[in-house]
Amino acid sequence: MQAYPGTRRYPGLIDQRETRIQMPKMKTHRGAVARFKVTGSGKLMHRHPMRSHLLAKKNSKRTRRLALESEVSAGDRREAKRLLGM
Repeated sequence: MQAYPGTRRYPGLIDQRETRIQMPKMKTHRGAVARFKVTGSGKLMHRHPMRSHLLAKKNSKRTRRLALESEVSAGDRREAKRLLGM
């Protein structure tokens, strides 16, 4: 078995069966998991901002509209998918 440079520093990166360096697994961003939901068809949904407090000054129509979930915009979709590990 041949020693690779830097393996003494990261002993967990060597697969003993194949003697090759493995990359670490990608981790899901836990904040993104709490904020986004993936539908059955693959759409990314999110909650609207401005719905958590100071609701007395907002009219009822606005608060009802903000209560609904909406799809993530096209410009943010790529980054949200990366954070979710998709």
